[in-house]
Amino acid sequence: MIIRSRGVFVSGTDTGVGKTMIAAALIRSMRRRGVRVAALKPVETGCLQENGTLIPADGLFLREAAGLSLPVDQIVPVRYATPAAPMVAARREGYPVDLEAIHEAFDSLTASFDFVVVEGAGGLMVPISDQSGGYFMIDLVRDLGLPLMLVAGTRLGTINHTLLSVRQADAARIPIAGVVLNQIVLPVNDPAELTNPALLRELLSVPVVGPFPHCTEKTIAGIDAALEAVDPGDLMEVISGCSDRPS
Repeated sequence: MIIRSRGVFVSGTDTGVGKTMIAAALIRSMRRRGVRVAALKPVETGCLQENGTLIPADGLFLREAAGLSLPVDQIVPVRYATPAAPMVAARREGYPVDLEAIHEAFDSLTASFDFVVVEGAGGLMVPISDQSGGYFMIDLVRDLGLPLMLVAGTRLGTINHTLLSVRQADAARIPIAGVVLNQIVLPVNDPAELTNPALLRELLSVPVVGPFPHCTEKTIAGIDAALEAVDPGDLMEVISGCSDRPS
């Protein structure tokens, strides 16, 4: 497989749709194919404090998935304890999001690895800072110059959330690698869960992959077990050719 793009930005249609799990699954699948892949979580909120240090659970999980031993500052350059949008956490804790630190971490990883999986916080319109009248997650995607992988749940409401997110990305001229549907809860015989995948494939012009099977535990072993059922290799092929698409 030829990797033509230097990375992908994993965002969600909402919070709680399993971005970290899908990002980790992509990392694990790429490693199986011999790709030297790194992880970056530009900003993480809701970090626990241990001995005066903020511990980013999601960022550390991605680091583990990638098999890296890099310093946490290189994986999660901006961290807050407040469990809220980055702009809110920054205001409450008294220091702004350091965008320069994010770009430095990204540049360092892209210089050392074949591919970088970047996981955002929440959805595309989550506010990061109030500079220039408002700087949002979608602005960071654009500034890093990455294609977008959009993670959506299979639950009721995902049609609206997904279509709005895709339209927002299109308006910002951000190329979309694809939409990954994730079973964030155990499957049930719900009409929305049963029909959403086919309807999204009908309504969208970008690839729709999945549903990715529900992981009963947030562990590397759980991710690897889920990959035995559905390996998102087709999504990686989409990503590898994403740079060929017009933006």
